[in-house]
Amino acid sequence: MTIQSLIEKFKKRRERNMILKAAVRNEHSKRVTEYCKALGEMYLEDKTMMDILLSAALLHDVGKWFIPKTILDKTTGLTKDERNIIVRHSELGAKYIESFIGKKEIVEAILHHHERYDGLGYPKGIKGETIPMLARIISVADSYDVMKNGRHYAVPKTKAEIHRELEEGSGKQFDPDIAAIAIDLMWQGII
Repeated sequence: MTIQSLIEKFKKRRERNMILKAAVRNEHSKRVTEYCKALGEMYLEDKTMMDILLSAALLHDVGKWFIPKTILDKTTGLTKDERNIIVRHSELGAKYIESFIGKKEIVEAILHHHERYDGLGYPKGIKGETIPMLARIISVADSYDVMKNGRHYAVPKTKAEIHRELEEGSGKQFDPDIAAIAIDLMWQGII
């Protein structure tokens, strides 16, 4: 191994660590992880799967680090080209995490967290129970956080509005069982 190859390896490792630290420090990802923990406690029986869920939830948006900031921060509607770029974040994140973690369940949860129960999601357009369970949980938690806390392009919603959106999305965007649990947990004040 040459000095140059060692330097390149170190640079790649340092860059990877910077991206992971930024993902873990992201407030949205922290909240999604907390919501996943509450949902997982109601839905999962296996501690190992819970640990995998929490890891995947924390890293679910790591692919956004490969999307231009000008697109991520845009406050107006996205063009078709911009949307095509942004929807790649789940694939980019899955490939990135697979390159050094390699845990199949984490990679699949990251890859499929924007699939929809009705098959109209991305990146693969899979539907229903074919969507990995952990991705279905992250999908509800991710959407719940956006509804509850808003984004730079959307204002936060009230509990009644969140309830209505989760209910209306049940069986369409969301796994009906997980959406029902999220609604219950929200009204109990747990999430």
